[in-house]
Amino acid sequence: MRSLKTSIFFFLFACSVGPKYKEPTVLLKPDFKNEEGQPQEASDTIVSLNKWWDQFQDPILSDLIDQSIQKNYDLQTAFERIRQVRAFYNIQNSRLFPTVDFNGSFERYATSQNLYETPYLGPRVQNLFLLGFDVEWEIDLFGRLRNLKQAAYADLFAAKEDYRSFYITIIADVARNYTLYSSYYQQIQNLKKQVEIQKELANLYRSLAKAGLDSWDPFFASRASVRALEAKIPPVETQMQYALNRIAVLIGEDPESFQLEKTGPILMAKGKVPLGMPSDLLRRRPDIRMQERELAAATHRTAAAVADFFPTFSLSGNYGWGASRFYKWFRPESSFWSIMPGLTQPLINFGRIQAQVDLKRAEQKEVFYRYQGTILKALEEVENTLFTYMRQEVKILTLESEVKDLKENAHLAQNRFDAGLSPFIEALKQELNVLAVDYEIIVGNQILSESLIALYKSLGGDWECSTTP
Repeated sequence: MRSLKTSIFFFLFACSVGPKYKEPTVLLKPDFKNEEGQPQEASDTIVSLNKWWDQFQDPILSDLIDQSIQKNYDLQTAFERIRQVRAFYNIQNSRLFPTVDFNGSFERYATSQNLYETPYLGPRVQNLFLLGFDVEWEIDLFGRLRNLKQAAYADLFAAKEDYRSFYITIIADVARNYTLYSSYYQQIQNLKKQVEIQKELANLYRSLAKAGLDSWDPFFASRASVRALEAKIPPVETQMQYALNRIAVLIGEDPESFQLEKTGPILMAKGKVPLGMPSDLLRRRPDIRMQERELAAATHRTAAAVADFFPTFSLSGNYGWGASRFYKWFRPESSFWSIMPGLTQPLINFGRIQAQVDLKRAEQKEVFYRYQGTILKALEEVENTLFTYMRQEVKILTLESEVKDLKENAHLAQNRFDAGLSPFIEALKQELNVLAVDYEIIVGNQILSESLIALYKSLGGDWECSTTP
């Protein structure tokens, strides 16, 4: 008899209709396409994606990132969204169990003595004391409630992955804008030096022209170069202010009063890029894991919609005490109870249930295709940022070789001037050439740093962040 009851119990609570979720299998290549071009002389040290920004060894950046984690409003919004989804999951979970309501009431009423021709109605004015419990329970025979619960559970994990995505994006944005701010500051200093030298050249050409030793053409050309260099500074200052304001918003500060005390060098990587395998993206990137959880939720909602074709069983009842006198409340003869099993079977709904199933299946397919597309976009993002990073490294190495030769040439020109073998104008021109290439190196390092930060972000960044609720 006991085994029969156990079998009935498992039958009632283990039966489920509709599709069963199985995580999609994604076949990826073992290596990234552009990984072969990664320079081997960088370092043998593998940089962990956990707190990747520490490798830059910049205390200002680390402090800004800590502030953004604590105070960024987008991150706090995503955190509250997790609380909402968790509360909804608790609501769905509670629907699997009976609801028990306690109720009590007191009523004093008078009956009309002229309505009924009987002397057994009792006194005209009477009291009614009621106290009891009501029970409602939908028996989840075909898994509708269980699938809705599983869908809410998958939504909860998707919300957590959305939080991680915000977490990684905000950290990367802080690092990127800090890089931009540092780069723009150095660009402005470089341009100001070029303006000073170009003004000095213009003065020399003017002196030569006044003395009749040269035409006025070099003077006007040099003064035009001064104007061109000065015109480049305001746009860079504007971009620098934009980057500063963006950092302020990311760390939850007022842009009007926020300032950076000092500007450090452009962020440069100290270690090797930790690529790993493309398959690691599936477990590391929060956007991919969020899409996978949304696919699971959509599958469970489809199964819940299919369950609407089948009967719904319910059980309701109550138990309590009623009496006309308070002291008679808990006497055995004052008790009352009822048990009412219920069954609801859809018969005619003009295709509403089937349309609902079709809707959920279409949503499931939509999420599936979005999941596949997210994986491809992630691979594209990694490949693009990796290729940019490697090509930019090659460019910077070339520029550094060029500026090394130009500095040597400028040194020789200065020596010739000191020895009286060449005019000072030649030495100034060589110094300008060095500054022009230095400017390109500053911009190149900015792009290199931006691509490295983008690469860490595309690889999933700090995917094991301990602050995730």
